Amino acid sequence: MFSIQNLLMLFKISIYFQPFLLVSSLLIIAPAVQAQTRSIEPLNRHFINIAPEDSVNIAFLKISTELSDSLKIIRYYDLSNRIIKKETIGYNPDGGYREKTVQEYDSLGDLVSLHIQNLENQLSITTYYFPDSSNNCNTNSLRKEA
Repeated sequence: MFSIQNLLMLFKISIYFQPFLLVSSLLIIAPAVQAQTRSIEPLNRHFINIAPEDSVNIAFLKISTELSDSLKIIRYYDLSNRIIKKETIGYNPDGGYREKTVQEYDSLGDLVSLHIQNLENQLSITTYYFPDSSNNCNTNSLRKEA
């Protein structure tokens, strides 16, 4: 059986062991944790930075998130919080080079174009996406018959 002294000793050990366990686990995990920085900048209708106090001319918001040394994501939103453009700058592990991808969206949030650029030799490719013809309205049905 446990005596009161043995229980008190176990209690004291557990009190001292918990902070040790917490600190040691944080030291083990700390190198894997990376900080990310985020900034929000107001833009005018020409996508040029303006002062936050100039609320009359704000047309878009630019949200930059730097996830690591090699990855940065920039999103552009209109004032209705619809995504307009997304830029990703990072390292392409398949090709072994830094690349920039730009995705542009229409007012419904559908992808309009995708631009991929190799930042080392400036070679790029752009793909344009058009809406499916089944989603388009038949213009013949809109004509007024005379």
